[in-house]
Amino acid sequence: MKNLLLLFVLSILCSACSSESIEPHMKYSAKFDNYKIEQVELILVNIAAERELRVFKKDREKMKYLSQGKDAFFTALYFKEDPVLIVTNIGVTDTLIMTITDYGKMPKEELEHMAEAVVGMAFNKGIDLKASN
Repeated sequence: MKNLLLLFVLSILCSACSSESIEPHMKYSAKFDNYKIEQVELILVNIAAERELRVFKKDREKMKYLSQGKDAFFTALYFKEDPVLIVTNIGVTDTLIMTITDYGKMPKEELEHMAEAVVGMAFNKGIDLKASN
């Protein structure tokens, strides 16, 4: 039930990023300790720099409100005008969620390699992202 609530909040936030209604191509989740937020954000900034993507972060204080006072974040990596990778821990559970969305502008192989890179870097930081439905 908590995961469904978290996915609902994530879907609302994703729809705010784009007027299109496109389902994510890939989804990942992991048990997450909030003290690792800065590590995850650093991974995303590095991935964005390597692939010339734009980083968008929502205000962490505002995200705390959606997580019942727990530290929370929302970061999206944009290819052109599309949020192709979103990572967040917003919600009432201690779960990190990552979605990769194919808008047809970035090659799927590149999207998949980007996902693999994030999963690998996160694993090296003790965050075990697993594919989910």
